[in-house]
Amino acid sequence: MIPNPRIMPRLPTHDALASDRRGSAIVQFAIISIPFFALIIAVFQITTTFLAQLALETAGDKAVRQLLTGEGQQAGTSQEQFQTLVCSKLPGLMTCRNVYIDVRNASSFAAASTARLPFTVGADGRPIQTLSFAPAPPGQITIARVMYVWSVQAGPLGLDLANLGSNRRLLTATSVFKTEPYA
Repeated sequence: MIPNPRIMPRLPTHDALASDRRGSAIVQFAIISIPFFALIIAVFQITTTFLAQLALETAGDKAVRQLLTGEGQQAGTSQEQFQTLVCSKLPGLMTCRNVYIDVRNASSFAAASTARLPFTVGADGRPIQTLSFAPAPPGQITIARVMYVWSVQAGPLGLDLANLGSNRRLLTATSVFKTEPYA
């Protein structure tokens, strides 16, 4: 039996296949989409961490004003009360249980160290080292650090913002100032 040429489909030639562009957009999208979405996720993570750092600095600056003017010292503000003051100035996405305060004195501005404190947290999420709270008397130099343990997730393409391990990053806002004379 001889096949009928009208019934048999013609197979495309090599040139016809090479010039056929149907479906190429979906293939190109599949190749580009993985790095594109990884980049979008990375930008989102960096942006939220940056905004959290800015919020912490703003809250710290507003709270430290009480130590700068001597209002906190005259009222006998404790570390817990100062932490509560800082927490009241934080945005809703940040919780008070992750805020840590360290206030120390310095003999001069040159002697004031603004380096990051050696800060490690235990399995319970609490700091291992002891933090200080010693606001300076009138006319003395004070170093106030407001720290926040921010949860991060390991991002795509190896992006890891954690500097404390266990998907946690320490955000720090440091202020160095000379207290105003108060009586």
